[in-house]
Amino acid sequence: MAFHDMETFNPNFFLLVTQHDATCFCLPCRNRQVQAIGDKREASLRNALLQVIPNERRNRADMLFQETMKQIVYGKLYKDVCMATTTYKLFKCWAKKQPIYIPYAEGNATRRREFNLHCKLVNDAAFVFQHWETIVDNLTDWRMDSIDARTFSVGYFAKAYSINWCVEYNQKVKNRCSKKSDEKHYSKDDINGIFQHILSTGILDNADMGIASAIGQNIERLCVDYARRNNRV
Repeated sequence: MAFHDMETFNPNFFLLVTQHDATCFCLPCRNRQVQAIGDKREASLRNALLQVIPNERRNRADMLFQETMKQIVYGKLYKDVCMATTTYKLFKCWAKKQPIYIPYAEGNATRRREFNLHCKLVNDAAFVFQHWETIVDNLTDWRMDSIDARTFSVGYFAKAYSINWCVEYNQKVKNRCSKKSDEKHYSKDDINGIFQHILSTGILDNADMGIASAIGQNIERLCVDYARRNNRV
């Protein structure tokens, strides 16, 4: 197969491109991004890590990919900074003793869940940063013809370290796409019923075209975010 043909065949071809620019995530570029972060204090890194998570999730897939790469870089550096001056081997063990995390680590079930997810994000980011080349090899394997890694979360990139997971997930996506192509999920009556429910709330009363468009965009964003949460780690 010719090199240029692979881009059409494999949706993750973009992972192999090493242009050494803002979109490149090879090892030298990853390290360069780490070095470019001037403020390496724990609090600043933690805030930056959390700020880049959802901001652009509703935008184009390539923008989503760039935001996820930022998460990986910040998460890796945050873990390095936190663990540099401690005898703890595991980030979660260290975090349980820190004042900022204690209310979550020792809180109610919801807060403990948030704490566990946060620790997983940090660990996954550091893991993906370290094993990126293997992950790219797996995602650009000739069998990966149905998954688009640009929509992956940090957690999914961590899972992609396993070629078996990649093969299984690719088949799952392929089956889902095949099923969707044979089904019509919502009829015009279904959509009209939803619209009538919206009208009954009064939200469109006295709304001009601009306001109606803004409301529609917000509803679309909420629907897309809801669907994405159910298909992401």
